[in-house]
Amino acid sequence: MTSLNEFKNFSDNPSYYLGSKGAEGAIALPGMMFGGEGAGLAEVGDADALAYSPVHAPHAPVGFDSPVNFHPWSHDAASDLNNAFLHGEPTETLSQSLADMATHYIGDNPDRVVLGKFEGLEDGYIGEARGHGGIYFDTSQDVWSTMTQGLSTEDGNALGWQMNENFLRTQMENGLSRIDYVVDPSAYSSVEDVLALRPGSISAQEITFLKDYGELYGYQQDGDSWVRVADGAR
Repeated sequence: MTSLNEFKNFSDNPSYYLGSKGAEGAIALPGMMFGGEGAGLAEVGDADALAYSPVHAPHAPVGFDSPVNFHPWSHDAASDLNNAFLHGEPTETLSQSLADMATHYIGDNPDRVVLGKFEGLEDGYIGEARGHGGIYFDTSQDVWSTMTQGLSTEDGNALGWQMNENFLRTQMENGLSRIDYVVDPSAYSSVEDVLALRPGSISAQEITFLKDYGELYGYQQDGDSWVRVADGAR
């Protein structure tokens, strides 16, 4: 049964659910909510019933002159994801939507993903992507706090990793030419060092995921990068 909060969210911001093909970032509510015999809002039993179209933060030019923009509905999506997790509802569709919203595109046609440890908006992997072009993942601290509110550190990190994994899978399915991991040379000599010195971190999970599944998507590790060499076998 749909909760009062879901009705309130829908009435306060129907475009978040209904969307529009003409507006980038729109999210579509399933047709079964309004169409079909006897269909209605009360038939939506869980958050995972919502169907989301691809959404992401606006494209930005290369360089640090442009501010970092975040998707205007990401805070609402984070709240929905948090509520779904707290109530034991499916989270996959919601986490995919929020992962799409937290995907940033720098440059006209960026063809690489940039990963690494968060070091602010002008250093680390974000600084690399903003300075030279690329696609990176960042929810913003405010959105992350909303998503993990009331969760243990372990549960919050698990939910964060679900989003992060969705981001990586989406980019590899899109066939980006390479995935570059930015290693801090003052702390590590390679991604293998990151695995050894920061086991259990999101960075280690990203690297392990790429090592385990990169080949399946047609990628081959080359130093601290994964380069697409063939069509994936997925």
